Amino acid sequence: MKKLNILETEDDYLEAIGYIDVYMDVPDDAMTQEELDYFNHLVRCIKSYESEHDPIPEPSEEDILEFRKEQEGL
Repeated sequence: MKKLNILETEDDYLEAIGYIDVYMDVPDDAMTQEELDYFNHLVRCIKSYESEHDPIPEPSEEDILEFRKEQEGL
């Protein structure tokens, strides 16, 4: 397994997602400390990549109000 340090391209991002998918099925106590550290490192890299390349916009006040109405069944 190639160690990813910085996600510079979409291919790097997709590769990191693939590694995370594998680790998601492994309980924390079944991972070595090195695997757990690498898993956490990948999560931080993925979050950083997503915030830079695909940021989630802040909802408008209208969107928030509409969401709350839907939640309350109004």
